[in-house]
Amino acid sequence: MLPPLEMPSSQSEPSTRPSLQFYIVFFVGIACTFMILLMVTPPIMTQTTHDQLEQQVQSQRRLTTKIAFIADAGLNEASNRVLKLIREEGCDMVLHQGDLDYSGKSVEFFKSVDSIFGPTFPYFVTMGNYESKRGAGRDVAWGAYHAIQRARLKRIQGLSCAVVSLRNLACTYEGVSFVTSAIGVNSSRLGLDLRELRAAQVTIWGDANEDIGSAATQFKSTWKFCSWHLPLIDFQVGFREGVPWMASPKLVEAYESCRQRGAVILTGHEHYYVRSHTIRRYSENPKSVKYEEVHVEVSPKTTSTMMVDANSTTSASYSTFPTLAANGEPELVELLKVGPGSSFAVVSGLGGHSVSVPSAHKQREFPHLAAIHPQALITEVDPNGKVFYPEITGTNSETTSNRIESKADEKEGYPFGALICVLQKSAVPRAKGFCYFKTISGKIVDRFLLHRF
Repeated sequence: MLPPLEMPSSQSEPSTRPSLQFYIVFFVGIACTFMILLMVTPPIMTQTTHDQLEQQVQSQRRLTTKIAFIADAGLNEASNRVLKLIREEGCDMVLHQGDLDYSGKSVEFFKSVDSIFGPTFPYFVTMGNYESKRGAGRDVAWGAYHAIQRARLKRIQGLSCAVVSLRNLACTYEGVSFVTSAIGVNSSRLGLDLRELRAAQVTIWGDANEDIGSAATQFKSTWKFCSWHLPLIDFQVGFREGVPWMASPKLVEAYESCRQRGAVILTGHEHYYVRSHTIRRYSENPKSVKYEEVHVEVSPKTTSTMMVDANSTTSASYSTFPTLAANGEPELVELLKVGPGSSFAVVSGLGGHSVSVPSAHKQREFPHLAAIHPQALITEVDPNGKVFYPEITGTNSETTSNRIESKADEKEGYPFGALICVLQKSAVPRAKGFCYFKTISGKIVDRFLLHRF
């Protein structure tokens, strides 16, 4: 008889439950792994927030065009600083109103532009008196600049241009349309240049006599600019009298032709910065100029989008508009209106060559002018020459004025700079923008708002 089968005791069975030590090691390992991943991997929420912010910035840029206006540059350290300022401000294009390098070195000039902006950057030049060699019909020097510019135009994506003549362009780019002209450079060509300017305007903007509300031209919803070198006598605030044809009725007609189309007039020649109020009629007689001055309140505390309701003309909020009030209080800023029959004009001749001294008498004589820079140089007495800053402009013996050497003080800095405008792209006629003149020393010497109607 077999003995009864004995079952093993339950106390001798091996345990299958994890020990407390196992749990401790397990959870410590998970915690360490999570911490390592957290250190090497950006948090999902932070990355998403950054991407959203970047998309908002890029979207905002696509809604605006940033454009710089300069003239009278040269090939020196000062002119390079002006170009670098424009690049650092993030401008999308440049309109240069003549007197490019003062030496006829077309290749060197465009090399200096390419070295800062690259060969496909939208940089448009206009003939100045130095490019025409100051002779009637002698455009030999300009032909070299024109040839390089035409080749450059082909490399700019999104640009549409009609070359009306050797001296005229009619272009549209990123919500901006403009015509260039050489009117005033040669006195014997005033009539011909006026006809060519009007032909360029008709090419891109249509007939000024068309119904304002019609859709006869596709450029009614763009910001319009007329770019040439010589200003009207009412914008000559220096001590030199200028050439006689600065008071020519044909030059007045050129200004009026642009105003009728709602185009801003951009010039140079005089080496300072001058800006008008809103102009309703131009004239060679300062007392006959019809202008208006309107100011609106701008709060530097705003965090809204850069461009607000385009249909509003009484208030504006610009989150990137340069504010000067140290206490953060609202400020009154001039609002300029541009549209059919309404315009303003600018002399932006501080591209880097030298500075023409403004006259205090001219400042009083021209009430249609809103801003003159450099204010620190305005004087009652004719200094008989230009102000040079030899440490950044070098010596220059090509000017007919006597050389006055000067050094910038810490308070004023160097006066050279550019007018920069941020313009709202819009498929409707109404749009807003703002402009500011900034020097290479970082000073904002003028700023204003724009309303296109």
